[in-house]
Amino acid sequence: MMRLLAGTPIAVGDSTLLVIARVVIEADRSDHGCWLYADKAPYALAIRDARGLRATDMMGRRLLLADLAKYLPDLASI
Repeated sequence: MMRLLAGTPIAVGDSTLLVIARVVIEADRSDHGCWLYADKAPYALAIRDARGLRATDMMGRRLLLADLAKYLPDLASI
């Protein structure tokens, strides 16, 4: 299972920053036991300022807001 989670918005001057994390959780079991894997890592940064709302990945490449909104329907409210 993979999902995106929004952090707490941070106001910096006239801008609002929102870190978006990617969370992956996997599990399985067999006759010999079970395993669980979980990972949470920074995925994107959403920025709202005088130019509007935009998002970049952690390499600085622009992301489409429509793609992020599939996982974070409240994204436009920051």
